[in-house]
Amino acid sequence: MEHSRWVQERIESGWKYSAFETDRDKKIHRSLVEWSKLDESEKEKNRTVIKMLPKLLAKIGFQIYRINTGRKS
Repeated sequence: MEHSRWVQERIESGWKYSAFETDRDKKIHRSLVEWSKLDESEKEKNRTVIKMLPKLLAKIGFQIYRINTGRKS
């Protein structure tokens, strides 16, 4: 889900996919693909960042919590 959001944000900002390189100045990135097409090392980078979010947000006074919608998960 987060990767899809990131891809959409980049595309809306004019970024393009490149199979060969990532370059901020050229706005090209190798990871602008569906999650299922990322290699495992790229997926693990994403997971690591997401796992860090609660601690990072706590440092600035925020907290992540689940909203009870009445649905069973």
